[in-house]
Amino acid sequence: MMGASSNIFITKIDMGPKISSATVDGKNLLVSGENFEEGAVILVDGEDQRTVNPDQDFTNSLLGKKTAKRIAPGQTVTLRVRNPDGVLSPEVSFTG
Repeated sequence: MMGASSNIFITKIDMGPKISSATVDGKNLLVSGENFEEGAVILVDGEDQRTVNPDQDFTNSLLGKKTAKRIAPGQTVTLRVRNPDGVLSPEVSFTG
């Protein structure tokens, strides 16, 4: 009789960042979503923006300092969020 063998498969499901909405707040851009990590960065058309965590709630919202000044009224841009580990959110179109 042969010995029994078993195979084990382990995987980590990465629940990366996801943008649910974005709004202009004066000169700033407020991006809301989920799974943002501390140190996450907002990208506008692929370019890093100066990003802070308002109210220390970095998991659900990020603020792009003076980012709205770079988006003309009626201009459509592509938004993404990049977590510190390099994982990117799906692209979201935003019109200023």
